[in-house]
Amino acid sequence: CTLTQMSPAVVVAMVVQEGKDTDGYHESIATISTGDAYIFQNGSVIKGSWSKSSKAEQIKFFDESGKEVALAPGQTFITAVPAYGSVEY
Repeated sequence: CTLTQMSPAVVVAMVVQEGKDTDGYHESIATISTGDAYIFQNGSVIKGSWSKSSKAEQIKFFDESGKEVALAPGQTFITAVPAYGSVEY
């Protein structure tokens, strides 16, 4: 097995609400919602927000002024950060 380091062009940290699933064991993450986002691309970070209004919709990312952020071409890595957590960089 050869390990290959990931090198995504974009890394997005979505701040999400989470809780226990109905089975009381698994984690449930709310992604049909809105929240804060940190978008790392082109050597900088854009603080903003994310929004997804329905299961069929794509997640959209916005800067602090509400303008939709175009993600840089290439691999994108998205992670969910619980609202009680933090994003440090």
